[in-house]
Amino acid sequence: MKIKQRILIVLLLSIAFIPFSCKKYDDGPFISFRSVTKRLLGEWEVKQFLKGGDDLSQFYKDSCGCDLEFVFEPVISMGTDEQFIILNCVENGWNFVHHDSLGVDRFEYALGRWYFSEDKKMLVTRMGLKNDSRFRWGMYPLTISKDNETSFEIRRLTNKELWLRLDDSNNVYNIKLEKK
Repeated sequence: MKIKQRILIVLLLSIAFIPFSCKKYDDGPFISFRSVTKRLLGEWEVKQFLKGGDDLSQFYKDSCGCDLEFVFEPVISMGTDEQFIILNCVENGWNFVHHDSLGVDRFEYALGRWYFSEDKKMLVTRMGLKNDSRFRWGMYPLTISKDNETSFEIRRLTNKELWLRLDDSNNVYNIKLEKK
């Protein structure tokens, strides 16, 4: 009987610690049954844009207001998968082009790439211009510029919320996005 009690105690303790061992990001969620990639995919709207203690959310919406779309598409001819970021900035009047690989009309120079760090706690974005590197769009650190690579700390990633943080030694940026 004592062996069964010990097994039961070990089992109960193991179950009690599952939420703490599954929590990947500081602000949650405690547990998710969807992969990090599947939670990230889709179109996200910037809801809060903080630089240090300043709330620049309205300024972001007024100046560029771009939504970020994370796409993971198989490229059959190359036998690989491509991870795209598409900036949807309809209000800005940017020129549309057609991307055959994605089958949609988007902005050619607002197409970037993304990937996770090995531990999946950082989201690395690389957004570069395809046309002319003299032009800049967006608002730092969500900027389109030639070969700009940025590593965001993921603070929260659920099916509906994405919280990113960037400490670039000059300022701390906290950006909260909601899935559209």
